[in-house]
Amino acid sequence: SEFISSLDLSDNSVQRIGIDMLASALTVNYSIQSLNLSNNRLFSQVRSTMSLAYSGGGQEEDENREKGPLTSLSAALLVNTALTALDLSNNNLNDQCMLDLAVGLVGNSSLRYLSLRGNAFTARGTAALCASMSYLRTPHRSAKEEVEYEEEEEEEEEEEEEEEGSDDE
Repeated sequence: SEFISSLDLSDNSVQRIGIDMLASALTVNYSIQSLNLSNNRLFSQVRSTMSLAYSGGGQEEDENREKGPLTSLSAALLVNTALTALDLSNNNLNDQCMLDLAVGLVGNSSLRYLSLRGNAFTARGTAALCASMSYLRTPHRSAKEEVEYEEEEEEEEEEEEEEEGSDDE
């Protein structure tokens, strides 16, 4: 049987609820390897929804205001192990969007291509992404192996500190 491995939703004015539904599907779908959400101006739409919330637009908008723009997609990235390419270019994503995305990247070991060109984030958003990448697991180690590796490194650091302390005496 064949499955869809690439989904291109670029230039479709995908809205916040669409991203949330797509993210929910990605938590259980392991055939989509490439997802193109470019040119949807995702954050512009979120900002409009948030403006309604601030002006008393209702409970649904209040919930959206509390939730970051890419929170659901970030949560999907934490558990999805099939997605290898994600294009979020030209979506007017800001620093908060990058902070949300960074959370998902920390736990993701499958993503190999991420396009963020043409967005509105600053050095703060870039720093969040870079920080998340420093936590990424190497592809050849499992989560258990990664924990063991980190524990070994901590032990080595402690030993070095003890040696430096005894040298000072």
